[in-house]
Parts: sequence; C-alpha cells; structure tokens
Amino acid sequence: MDFDMNAAWERTVELIKDNLQLLAIVSAVFLLLPSVTIYLFMPNMIELSDPGADPDVVMAQLQENLVPLITAGLLGMIVQFAGYGAMIALMGTKRPTVGEAIATGFKITPSAIGLFVVFLLSYFLGAMVAVIPLALIAGLLGAPALAGLAVIPVLLISVYVAARMSMSLPALVLEGTLNPVSATLRSYKLTHKKQWSILIFWVVLFALYMVIALLFSGGVGAIAALAGGGTVTALILGITNGVLGMVSGMIMCGLAVAIFQQLSGPDPDEVSSVFD
Repeated sequence: MDFDMNAAWERTVELIKDNLQLLAIVSAVFLLLPSVTIYLFMPNMIELSDPGADPDVVMAQLQENLVPLITAGLLGMIVQFAGYGAMIALMGTKRPTVGEAIATGFKITPSAIGLFVVFLLSYFLGAMVAVIPLALIAGLLGAPALAGLAVIPVLLISVYVAARMSMSLPALVLEGTLNPVSATLRSYKLTHKKQWSILIFWVVLFALYMVIALLFSGGVGAIAALAGGGTVTALILGITNGVLGMVSGMIMCGLAVAIFQQLSGPDPDEVSSVFD
C-alpha cells in the first residue's frame, strides 16, 4: 500500500475526534497522573527541570538522586507503554471498551519493553558500524576531531531505525503479535519502500513538537517560577507537562494507527463484515 501523508493526518484527526472522551480518560490516568505524581514526590524535580539552573548543581543533584530517578523513569516507561497500547486499541477497528483497551495495554507492555530492547540493540549495532570506520580513519590520519563527525551518522541511524520500527507497537496491539521480534519484522515489512517518506513525516512532526513543547514549557516555567517553588510550582509543572504528554500521546498513537491501517490495508474482519 502507498503512504499518503495528508490522508494519514486526516485519518488521525478523525480517529481522535471519534474517540476523544475515552482517549482523554486513558491518557489522564496513564500520562497526566504519573507526571503530577513525579513532580510532587520526586526530590528536587523542580530544580532538575529548570532550564536556567546551574549545570553543576543539576549534575550534582542527578548523581545524588540517580537511583530514584532511574526507578521512576522505568516505572513511568512501563505505565506509558500501557497507556499507549490502550489508546491504540481504542482507535482500532475492534471498538473495545475502556476496560478491554486498558487490559490490552497491560497485556502488550512486556512485549513493548521487548521492542525497546530491540530498538536499543539495533541502534547500538548500527552506531558501531558507523563509528568504527570513522574512528579508524581518524586514528590513521591523526585527526581526532574527525571522529566527532560520527555523531551525524549515529543520529541518522537512530532516526532511521525509529521510523522503520514505528509500526511495531500497532502490530502488537492491532494484530495481537506479542513477539517483539515478529512485530519489528512486521513493521519493517510495512515500511519497506516507503521508509524515506515515513521518516521525513515523523522528523517534521517531531521538529514541530519540539518547537511547540519548548515554547509551551518556557511560558509555563516562567509562570511556575512566580509561584516561588513548593507544592504549587510542582503542581503547575506536573499538570502542564502531563497535559502536553496527553495531547502528544493521543496524536502519536492516532498517527500510528492511521499509518498502520494505510500500509496494511483494510482489516480482514471489517472486509468480511461487508459481505455478511
């Protein structure tokens, strides 16, 4: 199937509008609530998220709170995967209830973690292939600065792998493929021959998100600073970051479903129902 950017975006908007209330409930539980919790109960979270903070102070606080930060990050990732799985299920053709969608989200979470491991391994192997030749050439020429150019292919590899694996999570949820390797292969198959247009699409959207997020976070950060710290500031930062996560999560999941449906073609059950 061909990839149409405009059709994918229009379908995403349609999916979100049709399921907005249910998506809002799920994203509030899995994205907003964890954000507020982290800001309220994680030590020094306000200082760590302050872009104007002293880098040396931030580094010292990171080292001091490394274990709780890693623990919170891992727990947050697990909850986030479950939420994404539930939202993708809600926007699929099977029309599950909220409870069924949440159950699906938790069901695919171990497999989603497996996908993350597959991505890291793919990224690591690709990065090694890119870095080793440049490092050898830099050593032979006596130009260590040349090795610094490796950051460019490494970045490109990470973006490429992410684009090729972007259909893996929908494969887990919508096709019941709980094997992360099988889901990855399915994603690579679906994105074959459309990989560059899909990559450009995701990069443009990510760039737009970063611009909006920086402007939004900067404005909110200035408002939060007026609160003088403490619980009020933590609530402001937690809620605003959570809302940003809710909106971006719904859009990302909607795009994943829309692109997956476009690339995989009509659902067999949906097609058979036409003839029943």
